[in-house]
Amino acid sequence: MRRIMSFEWSEGVKVLRAARSGDEGAQKAILDFFDADMNYMATRYYLLNGRVVKEFDEDIKEELRIVCMKAMLQFSLEEIEKNPAEWLIRKAMESKRSCKGHDDRGKEG
Repeated sequence: MRRIMSFEWSEGVKVLRAARSGDEGAQKAILDFFDADMNYMATRYYLLNGRVVKEFDEDIKEELRIVCMKAMLQFSLEEIEKNPAEWLIRKAMESKRSCKGHDDRGKEG
């Protein structure tokens, strides 16, 4: 949610609409918008011989790009245009519910 407010809603809906109709420039703009987040999610850290190793996984990044492209087709643009603030809050709450317990993975108890 930190970056989504950096553009006007109407402009974002225009870009999303263009991306959904096959505009490659708009699709690239959306992928570029989420690029840093996808890079973060595709980076793995692990211990090897007492040292922290950082590894970037191109396969994960490509999977995330595919998921992002598929997600573009699932948005109801009419719903977003009617009440963008309500839509954003609802999506944030859904995301919070789906991530519940995410931080507890790998912990015993």
